[in-house]
Amino acid sequence: MNLEKLKKRRDEAKHDLDELEDLIFEQLKEHTFDDEVHWRMNRLDGALCTYWHELTELIFALEEHHG
Repeated sequence: MNLEKLKKRRDEAKHDLDELEDLIFEQLKEHTFDDEVHWRMNRLDGALCTYWHELTELIFALEEHHG
C-alpha cells in the first residue's frame, strides 16, 4: 500500500459523498425521492470501508516499522 493509492481511495470516497449530497439536495428541493439515493449510499459505504481498511493497514505497518 502506498500513499498515492490511499489518496486516490480518499478522493474517490469524497467524490461519492459529493454526488450523494448533490442528489439529496436536488431531491429535497424537488420534494422527490428515488432508489438512487440508496444506491449512492451503498456505493459511498463501500468506498469509505475500503479507504478505512487501507488506512488502517498503513497505520499498522507504520507502527510495526517504528514500534
